[in-house]
Amino acid sequence: MKIRKKYLIFALGLLLSMNAFAQTFGIKGGLNLATMLERDDSAILSENYTSHASFHFGLSAEIPLSGMLFLETDLLFSGKGYHYFEGGNILINDFDAVLNIYYLDVPVLAKIKYDLESFEVFGTLGPYLAIGVAGNYRYDTEVLAIPVSDTTAIEWGSDINEYKTLDMGLSIGGGIAYEAIEIGISYQLGLLSTSNITTDNYIRKNRVLAISLAYKLNI
Repeated sequence: MKIRKKYLIFALGLLLSMNAFAQTFGIKGGLNLATMLERDDSAILSENYTSHASFHFGLSAEIPLSGMLFLETDLLFSGKGYHYFEGGNILINDFDAVLNIYYLDVPVLAKIKYDLESFEVFGTLGPYLAIGVAGNYRYDTEVLAIPVSDTTAIEWGSDINEYKTLDMGLSIGGGIAYEAIEIGISYQLGLLSTSNITTDNYIRKNRVLAISLAYKLNI
């Protein structure tokens, strides 16, 4: 818990220090289509994972650097995870599972904007830092026609059954802007394994496709 608080304080300090120089602030929210890459030496374990629909929302700030180049940073509450479905048989019916995992995301992105008179197009690229705050794993099935379901809360820490608090990766995206409104699409490529398991080169990394709508408050 103490380590997680340190990460949160660091992320908030980074955002506040950058916002002190920002000229444009806004609110941002949208849809996340999240999954994970999970594998070890013997197999890719996430082959049958499908996208889990979640959301993100929070604050955004933009700092002009030079010409078309800007620095953009956000503080977003962001849902990640995956969806898994397996068809059943005579004894065990379909198995349906969802991992919901929530982070505070702080991307720090280089942003290039090009003015097309009536609107702007932009592209973004840079790293993100994410701090895990909550989550759960839920499954539903039937055994001998008896419904069976369970929900387990995510635990954060360094044990093999816990999730690492810190996630980092690369974000790339683009979109269009008209006056105070921006519509964007981005892809987050997690570079750190969220698992504490290290045997057989096991990894579990976040992958998120996000569609965002942002409104600039002081354009």
